[in-house]
Amino acid sequence: MQTFRRKYEEEQRKLNISEQHCDELRIQKKSLEKQFEIQRKQLTDKITQQNEQIAAEKDTREVWINRFELEQKKHIATHTDLMNKEAAH
Repeated sequence: MQTFRRKYEEEQRKLNISEQHCDELRIQKKSLEKQFEIQRKQLTDKITQQNEQIAAEKDTREVWINRFELEQKKHIATHTDLMNKEAAH
């Protein structure tokens, strides 16, 4: 009877160790899942921020292109007027 009791106690001890290990693994899993979610959110936020920056840079570029084209048209018109006045004299 003593040997059965010892075997039972030893198996109980092994079971407790296994359950502790299982709990530790669950905690690790939850921790990794949380880290993954945080990292995913950070990367998503970074992508959103970069997309916004690209859109703002496109808008700025478009404004400068429009200004340049307008200045070119004004310059051409002024130059044409000057050429016409010189030709008239």
